Amino acid sequence: MAERFDLLVRGGLLIDGTGAPARRGDLGIRGGRIAAVGPVAGTANRVLDADGAAVAPGFVDIHTHYDAQVFWDRCSPSRPGTASPRS
Repeated sequence: MAERFDLLVRGGLLIDGTGAPARRGDLGIRGGRIAAVGPVAGTANRVLDADGAAVAPGFVDIHTHYDAQVFWDRCSPSRPGTASPRS
């Protein structure tokens, strides 16, 4: 029996962050969480065609603007040799 998802991303190049080679596959999302990765049989409320696109499930964007903050914030977690009171 095919599963039901909120979102299916079909036919993308899956990059899982483990260092394994990228592979073509699908990604099923249910309840805001990754529910299936690989060849996914199912239906969804919304289907995205990811042909020709990289899909990186679970990717966390570590982008910050601490590069400038280091000059004015003495407690910046990026400031060399200091400990942040927020840690």
